[in-house]
Amino acid sequence: MPGHQPSRSGRRLRGLLSRRPPAPRANRTSTGRRTLLRVAVAGAVASAVVIVSAPAHAASTNSIVYHADGAVAGEVWFNSGFSSEHVGAPQFGPNTFTVRDRFCGDGWGVGVEWTVGGHTDTWRSAGDCGPEEVTFEAGPNQATAAELSWRSFRWDVNGISDTTYELARDDWMGSDNGCDSVWMGRVATYGFDVEAVGHTFEVSMWPTLTARAAGRNLVPELWEAVQACSPLPKALTETQRSSLYKQLYCHAVFGVDKRLGGETWDLEADREDISWAKVMLGWKRCNW
Repeated sequence: MPGHQPSRSGRRLRGLLSRRPPAPRANRTSTGRRTLLRVAVAGAVASAVVIVSAPAHAASTNSIVYHADGAVAGEVWFNSGFSSEHVGAPQFGPNTFTVRDRFCGDGWGVGVEWTVGGHTDTWRSAGDCGPEEVTFEAGPNQATAAELSWRSFRWDVNGISDTTYELARDDWMGSDNGCDSVWMGRVATYGFDVEAVGHTFEVSMWPTLTARAAGRNLVPELWEAVQACSPLPKALTETQRSSLYKQLYCHAVFGVDKRLGGETWDLEADREDISWAKVMLGWKRCNW
């Protein structure tokens, strides 16, 4: 990586940033999903699990469903991985969709189609406002965060008109793993909306007291521990990985005390890949 770096980090940084993540562990099967209440759906659609019925303020991406005349028919949100817990709304759960019909009595139902790893699933309401709102799990926790593409749609409950789709949204099916490490207790990776950054790939980690005490001296070891616990997806660019590494360095040096750095160290892949000179000054409290 170009530019000045701390000597120990500099000797190992290039190899670490290009390190290929370990092979993902086997994922839990869909039979492990919560089974509080099954939602009846029409046609050949995926089964879903009702979790809550409340506004989805925890969404990492959302989509408005429109009628042909521009009226709003419904809305769909995706809650990626740890994102709902991150904003204080853990009731939505990880990797869930919330679907809301906002025009009851119009003869249209609302649904969502999503694709992960080449496999596509679909959920749609049983009818017009049937139910008015539902949150369901889109898939199990991932060993490694996976790219997800999804689009909302409306469908004619009377079977007269064609189904219409909104533009696709891109997000991440998040991972959230406990770590068998002296450095990290837990690592979560997911899609998240960050002020001044926008929608991005986020890494949240829970450093141990040992990690906080180590500071700048063992950043390469901390970086390895993060990737061993929750491997970074191959889709991230070298620039994104470099930015994540520099943010980790900044947090390790300046976030030793929880009162200064918080319980978690949160890294965003789309933050600027700034110079090492700025990193070592704790530029913008590590949130540049």
